[in-house]
Amino acid sequence: MAADDFAALPRDGRWHYCLVYLTELCAALGDAARAATLFRLLLPYAGRNILLGAGIACCGSADRYLGLLSTVIARWPEAQEHFEAALAMNERIGARVALAHTQHDYAAMLLTRGEAGHRERAISLLQSSLESAREIGMRALEEGVAKRLDELSGPSTPDDLTAREAEVLRLIAIGRSNADIATVLSISLSTVATHVRNILAKTGCANRTEAAAYAIRHGLVPH
Repeated sequence: MAADDFAALPRDGRWHYCLVYLTELCAALGDAARAATLFRLLLPYAGRNILLGAGIACCGSADRYLGLLSTVIARWPEAQEHFEAALAMNERIGARVALAHTQHDYAAMLLTRGEAGHRERAISLLQSSLESAREIGMRALEEGVAKRLDELSGPSTPDDLTAREAEVLRLIAIGRSNADIATVLSISLSTVATHVRNILAKTGCANRTEAAAYAIRHGLVPH
């Protein structure tokens, strides 16, 4: 389906729905190359609500999907802008399912980016998503959000490392390459590289060797 930049997809009433499903799949796979193509195809619809056909089903704000794609290709300011727009539209039009997913996806992006203040904002978004998921009966989303919140409420990490950064650091400490880490954690190489940069900046380590020693000193590596 991705051949020739998705040129084989028919431009009919299902076009936008196909882009939505492909976006979610692309985000799940962390496929940065195809994310860039899908972003270009979806960008003209920023600020709009995506419907199937003549209104059979509603996917909510197109900006949620642009936010997902921006996250995969690590365009953080764009991701934040699109998620904020999606939150506003989905709340305004009463798209509760889309809003709950947007809150979760936005929180996941903030946790991946891992800058100051992002953890608190992410927790707030996840709590709102969890409440909606429970009210509507979205069991899969409820379980996923609850798991993330449990991880965030676990033991604190040194130097304000996020839970994901701590995972990456543990894998660095046992000698895993970025490619290995991407495979183990099911994330893209660009996301791994972002985590590694954040880890070095937060811990003050100059390289991976120093980071591995740091992990051992702080008890992040199981014996």
